Amino acid sequence: QFISDINVAHIEELRQVAHVKGAEDGIDWSVEELSSVEVTAIDDEGMLLQEVLCSSSDQRCIAVDVRVPWYSRLPSPSSLQEMQSAFAAVARRAYAGGGRDNALPPEYEAQQAELQGLMALMNADFGKLLRFYALKHATDALAPTEQVEQATMTQLNFEGLSLELTTIDASGYSLDLGEAPAQQQTWSASILFPR
Repeated sequence: QFISDINVAHIEELRQVAHVKGAEDGIDWSVEELSSVEVTAIDDEGMLLQEVLCSSSDQRCIAVDVRVPWYSRLPSPSSLQEMQSAFAAVARRAYAGGGRDNALPPEYEAQQAELQGLMALMNADFGKLLRFYALKHATDALAPTEQVEQATMTQLNFEGLSLELTTIDASGYSLDLGEAPAQQQTWSASILFPR
């Protein structure tokens, strides 16, 4: 039921998925043409497409099976609604990434999502630790009388991180003389991880 519905009612989405997956797999669409595509099998990890590709240079066609993973694993057995939702997610991603040459592969997107989660955790629960990290690793960027009031992680990747620092320069402030408190400054510091 679901497979026949996809093959008939959602053929345009299926063609887009096949084009994007083919481009990811190295198919040169300026030379190849997608003659037909259909879903032949579905399981909890993804769907199997059978594509017929025809070469514009030598007029030959070949049928190939292409595995397209779901973006999240489905429970086994899956309901019709779960399969429809999984296919819709694959189709949406294909349409979103189909026109961009700089689209990230799914594994990089998953890594980036994990890093974003870690960054959110660090900002929410470890603000003091980020301040001390800035004091230890960004000391060359701080004046001797500058104090870090707050540190927020703004970027995290496998090579390093960036912190937004709110600092005050306490050089002109004295409790005895009653001078006005120093002005806050906000700036960024990038710290590379040691190799």
